[in-house]
Amino acid sequence: MQLPPLVSSDLADMGGFGESMLKRLAEKHPDSVCQLTFQYRMHEDICQLSNDIVYAGSLKCGNDDVRYRKLDLPGFPENMGNIGDVATNAWLMRSVDPDFPVVFLDTDKIRLDLSSKGEGLEALERTLRNRDGGSIVNYVEARIVQLIVEGFLSCGIEAQAVGVICPFRAQLRVMDECASLASWKSKGLEMSTIDRYQGRDKPVVVVSFVRSNEKGRVGRLLQDFRRLNVAITRAKCKLVMVGSFTTLYAGSNVLKPVLNRMRNKDNVVSLSPNVFTTNIDSQ
Repeated sequence: MQLPPLVSSDLADMGGFGESMLKRLAEKHPDSVCQLTFQYRMHEDICQLSNDIVYAGSLKCGNDDVRYRKLDLPGFPENMGNIGDVATNAWLMRSVDPDFPVVFLDTDKIRLDLSSKGEGLEALERTLRNRDGGSIVNYVEARIVQLIVEGFLSCGIEAQAVGVICPFRAQLRVMDECASLASWKSKGLEMSTIDRYQGRDKPVVVVSFVRSNEKGRVGRLLQDFRRLNVAITRAKCKLVMVGSFTTLYAGSNVLKPVLNRMRNKDNVVSLSPNVFTTNIDSQ
């Protein structure tokens, strides 16, 4: 039996109500609740991350076809040489490689390199001021996402098979300003917030967490287990997460077990300061 998608009211306050009708019904009639323990969407390695967030090990793959589902990339690795430079190639190869279903790209070394004193971690996030207040963006992560998507498309996957998820609409606007991402979006690439992605899935999903600061502040969205579970479980074959390991580890108790698993499985790739030579314009 397939795990059903969360309803939209589970993910956002609707009309001033903080609890969904399903949640209230479940609490009022616990004997009528049956937990669905088999899923038919995602590779086992992705499923384990969902277990870390919500299911405490009870969620399992429905069969071996799901458990070992692998991305078909006919142009990998031959076509990867046409992207970026030598500094880019190693981490990007790991990001796109179908043999690694889950990867976390850690930006902390980039943060360290940007520190004016050479110690501590400089924030990569920026706050863009507008009449509605501040909007948090991360130009470095936007550039990383661009290269990742380019890698997948260069190796033969269709644009509509790739999804990009991030928690903040302002970050989506930054990525929309990138000519390459905008072009791929017109061909089927989907870029959206977590809430808008609930109920959907893609063979490949790239999650940009955006938050990167010295105080470990992540905001309420990245402490919401429902949203984070939705973000991580949209991928069927390949999940690439981009973010500041130290910021997320310090600020989100929900993500902490996920990050621990990624580190223990050697699925964390630390990006070097010269990971790319050009950046999306951050004026």
